[in-house]
Amino acid sequence: MHPNNNKLLLLMSMLLILSFMIISSNSPLLIWFWMEMGNMMFIMMILSVQANLISSSMTMMIIQFMSSTLIIISQLSMFLPNLMTIGVSMKLGLFPFHMWMPMILVKSPWLICFILMTIHKLPPFMFINYINSPTLLLIIITITPITITLKLMYTFNAKIILGLSSSIHSSWMSLCMVHSTQLWAIYFSLYTINLYMTCLLIKSKYMNSPMFNLKKKSILMMVLLSSVGSPPFIGFLGKAMMMSKSFPSMWLPMMSLIMSSALSLVFYSRILLSLISHPLPIQITLINNMNKKKIMNKFWIIILLSMMIT
Repeated sequence: MHPNNNKLLLLMSMLLILSFMIISSNSPLLIWFWMEMGNMMFIMMILSVQANLISSSMTMMIIQFMSSTLIIISQLSMFLPNLMTIGVSMKLGLFPFHMWMPMILVKSPWLICFILMTIHKLPPFMFINYINSPTLLLIIITITPITITLKLMYTFNAKIILGLSSSIHSSWMSLCMVHSTQLWAIYFSLYTINLYMTCLLIKSKYMNSPMFNLKKKSILMMVLLSSVGSPPFIGFLGKAMMMSKSFPSMWLPMMSLIMSSALSLVFYSRILLSLISHPLPIQITLINNMNKKKIMNKFWIIILLSMMIT
């Protein structure tokens, strides 16, 4: 095994151990301490995977330092409770602090992207339990989905799309955490599985070749529809549970999230249509124009029905 691989494996193991310690901690100061240790491990991981990612690691360091400072100040002072909300929003990439994550993702390998959008978000989610007055957080959760979805419509880079989608999912998970840690755990698990499968399929070197066959494209289509929360896929389960908990007490952020899901579904349909129309193996490309139109019509019917159910 290459020395860099050994180092990467060690850092990943330590990051996972720190994540378990964060989840099991009951003190915000302990969570903050383990979080800072995790930040150091993650920055070292970025540099060990690719040494030329110094600018990404510096951006990461500045964002984490600023947000961690706000969180610790809010813990030491009883008169500045909203600082924790701002610090948590920065770490999760919520509006208006959402652009730092795509900047890092677009330059990073897929492993770093996956960790940044999943494991690295565990500590700020844990801090939501210690926000006494979630009013500001609910305002941010309400604004984030629509704002980011509109930006998503004009984005075509896969990593930036996943990064912005991660911010929208973070809004869902933040609202889950306001209600229940168990509900958050279910949503986070479903999101992690969907994201892992998406990254695995997109990073495939055969994706843009005929070897990326119809079966794999069908799997990617289902994973994307699941990640956007389209019924009857499993990604809809977390959102359905969240909707049942949030109405009618938190109807405004919930309506914003539902509208965002509907708009995201339209956006992802463009990606799926491009997958369908992409040149496939010879036996598939011989389909005549009439059959293609039938396929497109059926596809749009599925999309419209999904939007109505959502």
